[in-house]
Amino acid sequence: MGDYTFILKRLGIFLAVYIGLSLLFSLGSMTKAHLSFFHFVGQPIVNLIHTGSYVDLMHYEGEPMNKWDSSFAIYEQAKYPKSVYKSSYRKTVPAGITMHKGLREMIILPGIFLLALFIATPLPWKRKLLAIGLGMLLLYFIVCLHINYNIRFTQLGGKFEAKSVGDFLSIPFGGNFIDEHFFFVGLLIWALFSFSSGLHKQLLKS
Repeated sequence: MGDYTFILKRLGIFLAVYIGLSLLFSLGSMTKAHLSFFHFVGQPIVNLIHTGSYVDLMHYEGEPMNKWDSSFAIYEQAKYPKSVYKSSYRKTVPAGITMHKGLREMIILPGIFLLALFIATPLPWKRKLLAIGLGMLLLYFIVCLHINYNIRFTQLGGKFEAKSVGDFLSIPFGGNFIDEHFFFVGLLIWALFSFSSGLHKQLLKS
C-alpha cells in the first residue's frame, strides 16, 4: 500500500501544479508576461543559432488569426546598406520579412508540464531548482531551433536548406515537428535531469 501511496501522492502533486498553472496562464496577462520573458531570453538564442540575418522577437499585433501571439521581424543583412545587428539602425528601417507564430502550445504549456514534473519529483530542492532552471533553458533552446527552422524555411520560399551548424541542429525540430511534440521534449528533459540526479535511487528507497 505504501508504494501506491507514494505514487498517488506524486501524481496528485503533478496534477495540482499542472492544472493550477494551466488555469493561471489561461489569463491573457499571464500568457503575455511569459511570452515577454521568452522573447527576452529567446532573442539572443535565436540570433546565436541563425546566421545572415538579425531577428527581433515581439508580441503579435493584429487581428486574431491562427493562434498567433508572437512575431519575428527578420532583417537579412545582405539586403540592408548598414549593419542590421545595431538596434538603433533596425528602428529606422522596415523588416524585410515578418513571420507570425503561436507559441503558447509550444512553450507555455510544455513549460508548465516540465515544471510540474520537476516539482512532483522526489529530489532535494537544491537539485530540483537547478534542474528546473537548466531544463527550462534547454526547452527554450529547442523551441529556438524550431523557430530558426521556420525562419530559414520562410526565407527560402517554402524549402529548407541548411546554411550553418545551427541550421543542421534545427533539422530534427523542423517541418514535421508539431506543438504536441514539445510535451515529449519536456518529458525527455525531465528524465535526463531527474535520473542523472539520482531519481532511480529515490524510487528504490520508496
